[in-house]
Amino acid sequence: MYAGMDSTYSGMIHAMEKAEYKDVEYYQMHAKSKNNDLYKAICNLNYDDFYLQYGKKAIPVKDEGERRFVKEKYNDLTPIIVEEKIYKYIASSGAFRTSSKARVKTQVTPYSICKTFERKHKNIMSKKMAAAFSNQILELSREWKMR
Repeated sequence: MYAGMDSTYSGMIHAMEKAEYKDVEYYQMHAKSKNNDLYKAICNLNYDDFYLQYGKKAIPVKDEGERRFVKEKYNDLTPIIVEEKIYKYIASSGAFRTSSKARVKTQVTPYSICKTFERKHKNIMSKKMAAAFSNQILELSREWKMR
């Protein structure tokens, strides 16, 4: 069905997917070659929509675990959980691959400082102190910001 279409149809398919038309519900699954221009254009449209809505400091993530990981590792980025279909489109866009979180340098965060401290000193802490540090200080440090 989509084989004869070129990238000029990308806007229409993208709009129909956003409006949840049944006609394009399974487009992503049926895109035989993810190297075709139509698929690439739809990926780029999803990438642009995401950053227009959430801003350049936002980063799409698949689930809560990945959201926590990004929040801990990258102090200045805001992880946004998106549905799997949208995540696949954004992750497949050329712009995302050149600016993905994998290429962002790991920053020192309050959480990473506390985690390093815990790793270095856990063997000299009592069990009660180690548990309190992990459950209270370490958890609170996820929300702290560097100045």
